Amino acid sequence: MSEEKELCIVDGDRFVWSSCLPIPQLNEAGEKLRDEVTGNIIYQPEKTFAEVEQCWNDWIEAIIKEVNTDNLKVFIGGKGSYRKLIVPSYKSGRKDMQIPEKLNWLQDKLLKEGKAFCANGYETDDLVLSCNKLHENSFILTNDQDLLYTEGKRFNWNNKTWMNCTREEEISKFCEDMILGQKGDSVPGLFGKGKAFWNKVLAFHVEVISQNIESLYQIVL
Repeated sequence: MSEEKELCIVDGDRFVWSSCLPIPQLNEAGEKLRDEVTGNIIYQPEKTFAEVEQCWNDWIEAIIKEVNTDNLKVFIGGKGSYRKLIVPSYKSGRKDMQIPEKLNWLQDKLLKEGKAFCANGYETDDLVLSCNKLHENSFILTNDQDLLYTEGKRFNWNNKTWMNCTREEEISKFCEDMILGQKGDSVPGLFGKGKAFWNKVLAFHVEVISQNIESLYQIVL
């Protein structure tokens, strides 16, 4: 009986978006062309549906080659998020972000064909992490700091490196985010407390934190 292949759980949102985004025009030196008046980047014509699908397939082939397995499970974003019920400002800084024209088309196509999975009301990283916990022989491929610093084997797509995050590192990162917040997602931290305060907490209480890491986690929750 052959051994089951390690499962690569893919945080697929960045690949869906990238597949749909227009491609910048380049000069002979490989630099992005910009409008002489506005300074804005000049893009090639909007991708066709076939080109969007081909870009997606190219990403999947690149992932398979990079991590050396074709046993993939891809998760992408659904509609709505329970996090906005908890923190109304969640991702409010992205409200003006322009959604690629063919994004919904590609998402629907991948879901209908069983090439990706989602759950409305949940974030992609929630689904990715839950799947990882259900499959012992698995790892997560992502560029999301929230997922990279969770316990387990991770592949950072940005710099193409492997990571093994410990339970202690996961909880330390969680507590840091609770104090500092997450500016990228418009999630506030403790009022008047910043990085210097967190460094003091680590410096004076590192031994206590390491010895009581699970208790600290429950207190913060």
